[in-house]
Order: sequence, then structure tokens, then C-alpha cells
Amino acid sequence: GSPNSGKGYVCTKVIGSLPDFAGRLVRLNFAEGETLETPSELTQKLVAAVQGVDPEAHPSEETMLAPLNAIRSERPMLVAENVDRLASDVARQFLLEIQDAVFQGHLTVVLTGEHDLHELVHGPNSPFRAVHYYVVQGFGDEEFPHLVEKYEHTLQIEFSDRRESLELLYKLTGGNGDALWQILRVLMEHRFRLAQTGQTPLCSEEIDIVISRDAGSKATLYRYLLRHAVPLVPLQPSAWSNLERLATCGEATLRQPNGPPGALTLSGMTRRQGKQLVFTGEVMARAVRAFYTAQRMGDLYLGIGDWGRALEYYRRASSKGVRPMIPDDRVPAERMVRAMGAKLNGMARQSG
Repeated sequence: GSPNSGKGYVCTKVIGSLPDFAGRLVRLNFAEGETLETPSELTQKLVAAVQGVDPEAHPSEETMLAPLNAIRSERPMLVAENVDRLASDVARQFLLEIQDAVFQGHLTVVLTGEHDLHELVHGPNSPFRAVHYYVVQGFGDEEFPHLVEKYEHTLQIEFSDRRESLELLYKLTGGNGDALWQILRVLMEHRFRLAQTGQTPLCSEEIDIVISRDAGSKATLYRYLLRHAVPLVPLQPSAWSNLERLATCGEATLRQPNGPPGALTLSGMTRRQGKQLVFTGEVMARAVRAFYTAQRMGDLYLGIGDWGRALEYYRRASSKGVRPMIPDDRVPAERMVRAMGAKLNGMARQSG
């Protein structure tokens, strides 16, 4: 699932639903600390998580799972979060060893990841064949208040009209924790800019005004929400038609409703609703429509050499002039210049 969509919360709930579990629980979060680049680094992290296991107890074992093998008689259950934060070769070897242990009946495992995990655990060429595969898309309306309470405590905020504020926040975010966190941060920063640093409770009216009308707050929020989409979307041209339909109609029909999640879902932009793809929440819809203009769609098609489609979008673009026009346009403009240079160079060689 996308960042802060609730994967850790689900893991905690799964663990809490097993009060009679008689085995040994081992929990890892690879998002904590630096990226593990080698098998030995991962083994040391496992040693620390297992506790009470001598790291030299199995010196002859050429496996990252030696600490788990040492407690095999205790029926270990491994909960490993953010597996895609590992270096790719380490992640693949880790999954291969886990798969062997699971198939041999030595280990029960729950894995989570963000936008790269589906490449590791899905498809015939994957080193890991998941038995049950779920895409966590956010918090439901029953669980959402618990997440708000957690962020209230962290940010030391409160609401004067709690019910109305939570209803608005759920409408804006669709239950996405990432969007909720940033909205609350933006509200606090807006107050700070206005020197309103007191403990006055937030209200639904203030939330609506800041998120809908304050240009600086919107720019900060949109940039944050799309930080994963901007690098991911160009890598999946097959998703661009759905992106345009979403921006135009608010939904798009999935060609494979039960297929693996793509860039639009794993970036946190969209969620599945039956056979349809819809925006995660209202604020994400606004961010996507503001960012993926005709000009930006043209940039996407130019990046794969589809000049016909690119020019079609550029003609429809409302913003015309010398690029880059704004700081965020610098990288796309540079990419466009390189693509044009490569195209003209190729044409010159053919004519020569």
C-alpha cells in the first residue's frame, strides 16, 4: 500500500488478534534506520529483534535467517514491514529464504511494502509467491477517528467542532493517513505564519478555508501528496489514459480489477472501488487536477517518444511561453529539451 495508508496499523491489529498465539513473535521495520545493503546487516537486525540468540550460534549457515532458525522449535512468526526499503538484491534473497522456510512449515510471515513491493512478490518471475495478497488503501470511517486521535496527541491540537471537523477531514483524505498528517501540518504552519501560535482549537470552517483557498498552503500540500506519484507515473505509460479519465471524470474503469496495483494506487493517488479506480480523497483529486495539466501530459508522452500525442497535448495547454515558467517546471523542461535534441539528432543522421 501507499505510504501511511495503514499497513503498520494492520500489522498491529493482526498481532493483537492472536492472543492465544503460542509461538515466538519477531517484528522488524526496515524503514527505521539506514537502508540495509548487505545480507550480514540484515542478519544483525534479525539478531537484535529475536533477542537472546547468539549471533555466532550458527556460523556455518549461509543464510540471513539463521537467528530465526535458532528459535525454530518456538514456532516463530515474522512480521516484516517496508521490505522494499531493503537494497533490491538483499530483498530478493531475503524473500527467497523466507519462501523456503514457509513452504517447509518452519515460519509464519506477514510482509508489507510501499510502491516497489508488488514487483518483488507478484508475477511468475517473482522470487516470492504470496499466499494472501492485500492492498491497504487507507482507514475506514470507523477506524479513522483513532488515527485522528493519534495525530492530535502528536501535534497537540484539538477541535472545537469535532464531529464536523472529522467528517470534513475524512471527505478530504478518504481515510488516507498520509494526506491527513500533511493537512494537519499545513494548518499548523498556516497559523504559525499568521503568528497564531496559541492553543485555540481548530474548526471545520478554518480547515476548509486554509485547504481550499490559501495558495501557499495548497502548493505545499499538493507537492507533498504527489511526491511519490511524480517519479512513479512516468514509469507506467499504460496508466496515463486512466490518469486523464480520472482528472476529467473522477473515475476510471479498471481493465484488470483483480490485477496487481499500479503506479496510481501505490503512489496514494487512487484507490479501488469495485471495478472502478477513484481518487483517494477530495484533496488528492484537487492536487492531481492542478498538477497534471495538458502541458504535463504532453511532457509524459514526449518522454517516451510519442511526439504526436505530446504535440496534441501541448496545443491544448493553457500556459504558453518560455519554459521553465515556475521552479517545479525545471526538471520536465530539461527532460523535454533533451528529448527534442535526441529526436533532431536522429533525424539529422537519417537525412545524412
